[in-house]
Amino acid sequence: MTITNQGRWTAYDVALGFFRLPKSFESLEPETILRELLPNASLETTVRMRAFRRGIYTLPRPRAYSTFAFHLLRDGRWQSDQQALMVLPHFRPLLDLDLPVGARYQPGGIALTSNIGESPEYIGNREYVAGDSSRRIDYRSWARLGRPIVREYREEHYCRVALVLDTFVSPKRKAGREGFPDLEDDTPPISRMSWKSSTPLMRVERNLSRRSHRR
Repeated sequence: MTITNQGRWTAYDVALGFFRLPKSFESLEPETILRELLPNASLETTVRMRAFRRGIYTLPRPRAYSTFAFHLLRDGRWQSDQQALMVLPHFRPLLDLDLPVGARYQPGGIALTSNIGESPEYIGNREYVAGDSSRRIDYRSWARLGRPIVREYREEHYCRVALVLDTFVSPKRKAGREGFPDLEDDTPPISRMSWKSSTPLMRVERNLSRRSHRR
């Protein structure tokens, strides 16, 4: 951050800081105080903060001030806009993930997965049976054999893993400064490892009621 003295006089005991930060933030370094700042001169300084909870925060505008002459009051101003800051959870990559999965038949699988380009597997032709869809009639085979023939398909089998995340928090459990980081700390690395292993991951977030927890 840059502080510029736009006045005609030298400024003394100049500093920069954030005030009224969200309770999930803390400053890591003491404020840097410059003894004097000449007219039209600039000061570059760094302000380091730590966030304890993930989310989107609107930070207050940094304030440049002076404690001259008796260091009892802060007299200053700000000319920057408020900025939004997104805090993401700490990511710890998994080196290996051995999931006990296997191919399973999914009823109505093609209807549920058609949006990603999967299709039933063609296994051959057979004679028409009452109730078969007219869309599967093979007219070339019908013309060649002289009787109705339909194409036969078999639903794909899928390998999937469901990650169920229970976001319910008991009313008796109060959120601390760090919130509840244990709720989703392990979700991103599991999702990434599942993507690398080509195993589709179905993530389900449930806010279970108190009654379901008692069961």
